[in-house]
Amino acid sequence: MKNTKRVALSFLAILPSIAFAGPIALLKDQTLTNQWQTFEFDSSFSNAAIFSSMNVIIENKDTLYEDYTFNIKNVVSGNGSDKGSFQARVDWDSANAPDTSVNASFLIAQQGLHTIGGSVIEVGTINSSQGEFRHQFTTEFLSRPLLLLEQQTKQNEGNTNSYELTKASETTSSAFTAVRQQYNNALSSSLETTAYIAVSKESEIIEEDSATIVLGDLLSDNTRQAKYFDVPNLSEFVFFSEINGVPYSPGAVTDTSQYTQSNSSESTITGFINEGASRDGRHTVEHVALIGFRIESTLVDEPRTLFLMFISIVLFRKSLFSKPSN
Repeated sequence: MKNTKRVALSFLAILPSIAFAGPIALLKDQTLTNQWQTFEFDSSFSNAAIFSSMNVIIENKDTLYEDYTFNIKNVVSGNGSDKGSFQARVDWDSANAPDTSVNASFLIAQQGLHTIGGSVIEVGTINSSQGEFRHQFTTEFLSRPLLLLEQQTKQNEGNTNSYELTKASETTSSAFTAVRQQYNNALSSSLETTAYIAVSKESEIIEEDSATIVLGDLLSDNTRQAKYFDVPNLSEFVFFSEINGVPYSPGAVTDTSQYTQSNSSESTITGFINEGASRDGRHTVEHVALIGFRIESTLVDEPRTLFLMFISIVLFRKSLFSKPSN
C-alpha cells in the first residue's frame, strides 16, 4: 500500500525599505527630528557616500519655516553580510524654529567612477579643514558637471541651532572649489569629511534599467522659478540640489543660502535660493544643480511583505519494509 505525505512549505520574504539600481540607492520618506537617528542600507555598498534630499518649505501653525539643514555623521559602509548605516538629524537655524519633524530621503552611492545610461558619475570623499579647498576629479568631464556635496562627519556639534555646510564656490570640467561654511559658531577646526557626486550633464534625462535621473542646470536667485522635466510622474522622483557657485572671499560673512523647493507638480518643480538662511544679504544669480532620482525597482517603501509563496510538495513513497510487488 502506498503512503502519501503532503507537506506545505511557506516562504515569507521581508526586504528592507530601500530601492537600488547598480551603484546608487534611495532610502525614501524618512522622518527626521532634531535628535540623531540611525538608518541602515544594503551591505553591498562597501564604500558608501550619503546625500540628503533638498529642503522643502514646510508649514507649521500658519508660519512658513524654510531655514533648516540636514546633518549626517557616523557613516559606516556595508561589510559582507553586515549592513551599512549612518546617523542623521534636522537642525534649524533659528531659536524660534518649531519642534517638528521633517520628511527626508537619502541617496546612497558607491564611491568610484560609474556609467549609467551613457552618463559619467563620479562619487568620492575629501577630508578638509575649515576654509576653502580645491579637489581634482579623477576623470575629465566633457563640460562642467552637476555637483552635490554632503558633509559626512560632525566632529564639533557646536551650539544649539547651529549647523555647518560644505558648499561649492566653483565647478569646472576637471575640478571644483568648495568652502566649509557655518552658522552660529558651529565651525570645527578639526578635519571633516565631505562626500561629492558629480554627474555629466550632456543629457537632461538619464535612463538605464530601473533607474531614471533628471538633471537641471539652473541659474537662480531668490525669486521662484519653475523647471519643467519631460518625464511622466515627476512626483515619483526624489530631488537633490546644490548651489554650484557661491561667491566667497576670505573675511566675508559666510553665505549659507540653500536652494529650496516651494512647489511641485507632475511635470515641474519650483524652487528658489532661500536667502533667509543667508547671513550676507546678497541677491546674486548663482548656478544650481537640481538632480532627481527615480528607481522603479523599489523593494519596499516601508518594511512589508514582498512576496508570499506557497509550495505544495506531494511525496509518494512506499514503506521501507514493504516488498516490491511482482
